[in-house]
Amino acid sequence: MATNDTLIDDSLLKPFNVSFAVVFLITAIIGIFVNGSILFVFGKKHTSVLNPTTYFVLLLTNLDFFMCSINLPMVIVSSFVGDWVFGTPGCIFYGFTMTWIGLTIIAVLTMISFDQYIVMTKKNYKSKRSRRMSKLACLGCVLWGLVWAICPLVGVNSYVFTVEDVHTSCAVNWKSKAVIDISYTSALFVLCFFVPFAFICFFYVCIYLRVKSCPNIRGVSILSRQEERQKYLAMTIFLMISAFLFSWCPYAIVTLWAIIGDASTIPNMVTLLPAMFAKVAVIWNPLIYAYRNREFKRAWLEIFSQHQ
Repeated sequence: MATNDTLIDDSLLKPFNVSFAVVFLITAIIGIFVNGSILFVFGKKHTSVLNPTTYFVLLLTNLDFFMCSINLPMVIVSSFVGDWVFGTPGCIFYGFTMTWIGLTIIAVLTMISFDQYIVMTKKNYKSKRSRRMSKLACLGCVLWGLVWAICPLVGVNSYVFTVEDVHTSCAVNWKSKAVIDISYTSALFVLCFFVPFAFICFFYVCIYLRVKSCPNIRGVSILSRQEERQKYLAMTIFLMISAFLFSWCPYAIVTLWAIIGDASTIPNMVTLLPAMFAKVAVIWNPLIYAYRNREFKRAWLEIFSQHQ
């Protein structure tokens, strides 16, 4: 029989929660290790691996590490228990930090795509990039996410544990039909997801057209070694952005469904799986970056060999 709140059969609720807990536990372990490794390398080899682009990557890594080490354990414990166990203060803390970090990450990914757009298509402006500008851009992304995350703390919407049917995590109340709540979630969807997504698409279409337009001999593009390295980095960033959007798009679609329609008509599985994909997103960026970035792998091998 289904519970009044979750509408999920009692016989299935416990297996769902345990399965999610195991998935999140594996995610947290992988995320802590990989993100921690990247931060360790940055700390040991910062002079050789830091450039305007890697400041953005460093911020992403710190944000993902925080979610893996602080936020995910809260969901893991609650999933094993079968209900949110950290009370209202814990719910507000979790919802606030997840919203802040999630929106900051989307903003950072947009700035990274803009950075790659400048490097690959605007050669005259490439030399004007600097570490200082990257730091200021990172600060702007953090403040952007903070402003939106603070809104539910001051009465514009709220953080609740009832929007995801298993009640083991907290989020913005996108099921609410109050005018102010709908306005907030609509603004989140448009300004914090759709618009950044549109900019990212525009920047990478421009990068693709730039690379495609390079002269070639016998079907092989003629690019300088530096341009080839930048093209490789652009592809790495593209994969990171694609993985993040792949993880968050289903959740954004469910949120939009609730905004423009009746949240009660959303099937339970359609609510649960997107929420799980969104939480697992914390491991894709570091895994892709660690696998694809040659400088990082070289620095890591140097550090590892020194400790043999």
